[in-house]
Amino acid sequence: MTRVAAEGRKYGQYLLVATQRPGKLPENVLSQCDNLALMRMNSRDDLDRLAALFSYVPESLLAEATKFGLGEAVVGGRFVRNPTFARFEGRLTVEGGADVPATWARARDESA
Repeated sequence: MTRVAAEGRKYGQYLLVATQRPGKLPENVLSQCDNLALMRMNSRDDLDRLAALFSYVPESLLAEATKFGLGEAVVGGRFVRNPTFARFEGRLTVEGGADVPATWARARDESA
């Protein structure tokens, strides 16, 4: 992951990193990220680390992440003109998984 983050662009490869704990990622990976979409974050340590790495996003905006509700985020980087608050509305797809039968998970001798 670190190598792709650091060298991938020159080969036309990009890395999308999604995590609930940015503090557990190598700093070399996060420092290569050009964009940030930050949803609710409770860890003050993680927010402090993100503030240092994504200095183009005001700390006051990052601090709001502790109060976000469902679908709310801070976005910053090359994909927006200025760091800003964003709200994502509803799903476009049906949530899956509920209609998948659990029979595939049984051992072969149990299903006979």
